[in-house]
Amino acid sequence: PPAVCCYSDLVALRDRLQGTIVVAIDLENVDHFNSTSALPKLSEVGMASYDLAYLWGWVHEGNIQEVAHAIQATHWIVDEWNWVTGPTCPAFWHRNGKPHAAKPYDFQFWSSRRAETPLKAMQEAGDLLVRKQTENAILDAWGDVEREQEVIVLFWAANLETQTMQEAQLGDLFANPHFQYWDLQQWWPIMNRWRKVLDPVERKSQASCWDFLHSLGLWNTVELHNAGNDAYAEVLGFCRFLMQTEEEFDTW
Repeated sequence: PPAVCCYSDLVALRDRLQGTIVVAIDLENVDHFNSTSALPKLSEVGMASYDLAYLWGWVHEGNIQEVAHAIQATHWIVDEWNWVTGPTCPAFWHRNGKPHAAKPYDFQFWSSRRAETPLKAMQEAGDLLVRKQTENAILDAWGDVEREQEVIVLFWAANLETQTMQEAQLGDLFANPHFQYWDLQQWWPIMNRWRKVLDPVERKSQASCWDFLHSLGLWNTVELHNAGNDAYAEVLGFCRFLMQTEEEFDTW
């Protein structure tokens, strides 16, 4: 994503994204299954979206609650791993006190969907992502799509998501000219704010999504480590960041 170094950059980005759909994708894997491939370990898929065309009505009022209510979130649990929870995960390091992070049954919005296999979950998520592009498309006088909306796909630490999408044969989505893919963890304002926690080797940000939400006053909004909740949190945090006043941005 473009760097945001000052408030005028934020305003320019906000204006540029008007009419864009923002979609966050988050995945969870099981801990105990040893595989160099990501797809076989996939246990949850989360997706959340918001049409930024509606954000501008709330910017001046600073009404993040209206945005929060309008975010659409979807969550899939993979049947193959639906038995893996904190008490049941057999990963050996849990016996040494390291907790099981993923919370597959804590989705806070509507009901979770079930998918028979990891591949099926990713295929359904890919189909939904493509539909997001035309949900609010501009139609011509005959009702045909005249102009498809731009889609910004958000990740937080994108390695897992991009590898899994490639393994699920969804790589064509990366070539779609209407889609952009942004890793929020490596976004300039986040890397700059949390520069003290940059990885010393790769110089990549290690800031968490919780850090981002907490900095924007959203720490009590959603229970994290559920793929659907995490995707929702990424969209909400991104929208709240865009809604900042100049005073709020300077303080942030």
